[in-house]
Amino acid sequence: MVAACGCLPWLQVALGIVPFAGQAWMASLYLWGLACAIWMGYHWERAAPNQLSNTLFVAILVSAVVSVWLQLSTWLDLWSGGFLEIWWSMTLTGDRPYANFGQPNLLATFLVWGLLACLWFYIGGHFRGGTAVLLAAYLLIGIALTQSRMATLVLASGLLATCWWRSLWPSPRMPWVCLGLFAFFLLCPVLLGWLQVVLDVGPERDFQRLGAWAGTRELRVAAWRTFALAVLERPWLGYGWKELVEAQLAVADRLPPLRVAFAHTHNLVLDLLAWCGIPMGLAIVGALLCWSWRTARSVRCAKGAVLLMVVAAIGIHAMLEFPLHYAHFLLPVGMLAGILDARRGVRVAWTGPRWISGLVLLAVAAMLAAVIRDYLRVEQAYTVLRFEQQRIGSAHLHPAQPPDVLVLTQMREWFRFARDDVRSGMDDEEMARSMHVASTFPTTAAFLRVATMLAVNGRPEEAGHWLGKICPLIDEQSCTAVESLWKERALSDARLQEVAWPTP
Repeated sequence: MVAACGCLPWLQVALGIVPFAGQAWMASLYLWGLACAIWMGYHWERAAPNQLSNTLFVAILVSAVVSVWLQLSTWLDLWSGGFLEIWWSMTLTGDRPYANFGQPNLLATFLVWGLLACLWFYIGGHFRGGTAVLLAAYLLIGIALTQSRMATLVLASGLLATCWWRSLWPSPRMPWVCLGLFAFFLLCPVLLGWLQVVLDVGPERDFQRLGAWAGTRELRVAAWRTFALAVLERPWLGYGWKELVEAQLAVADRLPPLRVAFAHTHNLVLDLLAWCGIPMGLAIVGALLCWSWRTARSVRCAKGAVLLMVVAAIGIHAMLEFPLHYAHFLLPVGMLAGILDARRGVRVAWTGPRWISGLVLLAVAAMLAAVIRDYLRVEQAYTVLRFEQQRIGSAHLHPAQPPDVLVLTQMREWFRFARDDVRSGMDDEEMARSMHVASTFPTTAAFLRVATMLAVNGRPEEAGHWLGKICPLIDEQSCTAVESLWKERALSDARLQEVAWPTP
């Protein structure tokens, strides 16, 4: 099923829903990569039971332990500048250390995986109970440092699952130990705040975020309301894979503005419905629910429960954000799903000669190589373009050329869009391509550029429509500044004066 879904983006390109083949290429690569991960997990588990899962859990646990150490080092301000801070903490912004994951909630989910890795090795007899508990407490401190409310929800769900499968664990005290660890986690914000005062380290941080659920959820709920309405606007075919800003703007005039561009709905179900339309989206969601239900019912041992809890943790996170958009979460989940299928005796949907499977893997590897090749060329061309625009060195004497790409065609078109000047006399095809680029890479500068292009080419009504897309995606202060900029430009160009700034 996953491999078949990889063909959907290409169908959307053929129907004109997705403007650039490069977008379909990237979406398909992710989906086919997931299919390969499931295939690998399935066959590896059948050939050598527990070998792949042991390897994954070792990697997860070691990475989780190191990540908490990086968090603590950042929190204690052991690195106050220089190369190490940039490399290990990704120049922390805010007061929620995230090691080098780039975002606190992503690290929190990974640390939950680390907790489940502790449980896995305890079940397998590799850890004694005391060692597993101490290691779990260490990882819980890291989760508390992220101040992730999503992780609190995942941990609470894990506690319930531990109680539900209480008959599977090696010790009948397991649910009580997990309850004690959860209580320790809830006390961590108080303990961390006290330690911060005692040690007098770093800037003052408020560790009470875990208890503040109201207020911060409003934007996410407003986004869900917006995208739910947008789905009803295009119920059959959707907006295309990764075309969610267009969905947001489609209903922006009927709801209070979100003041930020959403590339994701922060809910996997809504993502699928908006990308693929209601019929196909519901079919995919139904298949996922069916797989989850059958897998949960088939759990007969402690290790099977742990494997399913790992997948469930990322599933809960996917209902609130978009962790599966990252390959370092997507591919391990695919492998674990394949392992679960093998453990419950599922027969694969297609069997054939091994050389065909090898060719498929080789094709996916070739696709990845093509993307890497294109990305390096795009990065180099972008650097030259930036130097040219800033008139740094002699770059402006040798204008940057569009990168020679094989698959990332959307990046090449963006480069042309950013490089070419707006002028009168542009043909319809050229203007349509520019509008597709602006929709794919929605920024204030891109929308202003398209509005200017339409205005100077005698299409003032469409120009006003594009100006109307700007303010729903930015804050009020920035909106006022852009409005002033447009009116200032209109003073020197009569064609822009024909386009009135849209009123809300």
